[in-house]
Amino acid sequence: MSLHYIVDGYNVVRHASFVSRGHTSPAQALARCIRDKRLCGSMKNKVTLVFDGYPTMGIPLRQSLDCDIVFSQDRSADEQILDMAEHSVNPKIMIVVTDDRRVQFHAKAAGVSVVGVEEFLTAKQESEAARRRREDRTPEISAVDAARINKELRNLWLKEK
Repeated sequence: MSLHYIVDGYNVVRHASFVSRGHTSPAQALARCIRDKRLCGSMKNKVTLVFDGYPTMGIPLRQSLDCDIVFSQDRSADEQILDMAEHSVNPKIMIVVTDDRRVQFHAKAAGVSVVGVEEFLTAKQESEAARRRREDRTPEISAVDAARINKELRNLWLKEK
């Protein structure tokens, strides 16, 4: 079952851990970051970026970068996110990404999972670092030690009766 990430756009792009690399808009920068770093895991997971206000000219509402971009227009992005969380058909597959305490509280009350911005931006990097550490821990044993271990195991497990 795929997940649906609802991302508080400006909350993420204004976070100290977010790095934009010369994109024309915060929405495009965030969409590209999510895609390139695979912050939402599987490409099958749905991603909706929610921003305050209206889109600037030339920025389509639906991106080709596998993210839906929603502008809240006359209401706040927080209200838009909460409305999406409260009216979700299946809140168990929804994850709201925000640091806004009020949004976190109401989303949790609606049965939706919540992830903070820092955790969202660094989770994938940490898992890759953990994988590298696991690979580095692979013990290397000498041929003499391998032979000694095999002999000991044969004595323990293959005793003749």
